[in-house]
Amino acid sequence: MAQASDDFRRGIGYMLLSTLANAAMNAIMKWCSNLYSPAEIAFFRQAFAMIPVLGLIMVSGGPGLIKTSRPLGHLLRSIVGNLSLACIVAAYRYLPLADVTAYNFTSPLFLTALSVPLLHEKVGRHRWAAVLIGFVGVLIMMRPGSELNVGAGFAVAAALLAAFAMITIRHLSRSEHPLAIVFYFTLFGTLFAGLAAVPHFVAPADLAAWGLVILIGCLGGTAQYCTTMCYRYASPPVVAPYNYVTLVWTVGLQFTIWGTLPDMAMIAGALLIVASGLYIIYREARRRSYVTSAETPQQASD
Repeated sequence: MAQASDDFRRGIGYMLLSTLANAAMNAIMKWCSNLYSPAEIAFFRQAFAMIPVLGLIMVSGGPGLIKTSRPLGHLLRSIVGNLSLACIVAAYRYLPLADVTAYNFTSPLFLTALSVPLLHEKVGRHRWAAVLIGFVGVLIMMRPGSELNVGAGFAVAAALLAAFAMITIRHLSRSEHPLAIVFYFTLFGTLFAGLAAVPHFVAPADLAAWGLVILIGCLGGTAQYCTTMCYRYASPPVVAPYNYVTLVWTVGLQFTIWGTLPDMAMIAGALLIVASGLYIIYREARRRSYVTSAETPQQASD
């Protein structure tokens, strides 16, 4: 029993470290968004992420973990995931850090909606209601009646693409090791972003600038490592809610670096999005556990 409790706490600890690494990486990408193209920032993020990713592979079992019989599946996952990353970086040119993070939390809403046609899952009225409420939060953040916000468009597109990436991961995870999925995403992303960055490549000006772009990748790889480890010690329904701590770190970094705080529209919309995401996590956990309870599948998924 003590071991289970220790694993529970360790899983949450890894998730919290992952949220901190992600928030710090996003802050640096925002800082660099006016210096480099989205493709170049994506290249730095993927290329230097290889350092912790390769380290994790070596300590977890070696190169045998990345053997695959599904290269096309990894290619598709990488294309979608890296397009999402490029859209996030583009959004940082137009929006505050916390706004982009809040929009990114709509991915579970898109995932729930897309799971019906793409994964043939049943989504009941409770989860559909949560999806609709979450998108009301998006509309509030977009401030209807104001000028069209290009950054919001990029941020929502990034969340939609991330949902597609999650679906490809679900398919790949049936036969592929999690580290193989991370490795090929990082490898293909380095190649794609590197090629896209060539026409407008701007070399970092000095050692400090190189340090920042290297840190982007190392933080990204560290976040992937921590996420991988957290799911080794605790189930997704236990640790997934802690992912929303990213928004707390992000608001703190935005205030510390840029001296600004989210406005009321962003706060209200973000709260609706986070509440909807948490409720979807709760309903998903309940649906998966119906076999050990007196509920019917219909009761668990409505």
